[in-house]
Amino acid sequence: MAPPQPSVVVVPSPSVNAGPLAHVEADFLRPLFFGHEVEVEVVLARLGKTSVTFGHRIRKGPDVTSTGVTSHVFVDGRTFQPVSVPDALRQLLEA
Repeated sequence: MAPPQPSVVVVPSPSVNAGPLAHVEADFLRPLFFGHEVEVEVVLARLGKTSVTFGHRIRKGPDVTSTGVTSHVFVDGRTFQPVSVPDALRQLLEA
């Protein structure tokens, strides 16, 4: 069976809003070296009003080599005040 193909999603936005990282954590469980083929899994952990949190898992074969979490808070690019998660992204994540 062929491995799943990666997908790329472009979410157009006419605004200057951004989703910078507010929190990052990672646990490195097994070593990886340059040139190793890995599988990266990204899952939605939480979808809030102004933020989104993703879980990450990296595997080399059957072994999980690292796990992590990233939280992004969406802000107005001019004022850095929190804004709602863009509708296009919310719809994509809720699908």
